[in-house]
Amino acid sequence: MITSLPFWLLLILGVPLFWLTPARWRLGLLAFSSFAFVLWQAPLSALSLLGWSLAFYYLAPQASQHPKSRITPLLVLGILAYLAYFKYVPPLVAALTDDSPATPFLVPLGISYFTFKLIHY
Repeated sequence: MITSLPFWLLLILGVPLFWLTPARWRLGLLAFSSFAFVLWQAPLSALSLLGWSLAFYYLAPQASQHPKSRITPLLVLGILAYLAYFKYVPPLVAALTDDSPATPFLVPLGISYFTFKLIHY
């Protein structure tokens, strides 16, 4: 269960604010409040995911205009490498070097979800 005070404040204030906001601005408000919460919880994660989002947002349309472009495979391989680096390499290195499994390593918040959403985009 989530017991974080900022989460509950965001929820208590965010839901009424969402419904009071005009329909055309609701999606932007939701995106902004979600990003602000992630930024408050894990600033480096939020900034790295913002960087990947901007890269996909600006480069993916160019790839669709140029069918033989290598932009799409590079973006997909890049984000998959980013996911593998943070999620799968640390346990593998710990297993190979006989380190304790409790090695402190911070994984960016929501990295798997974000990775597959960006690939889908």
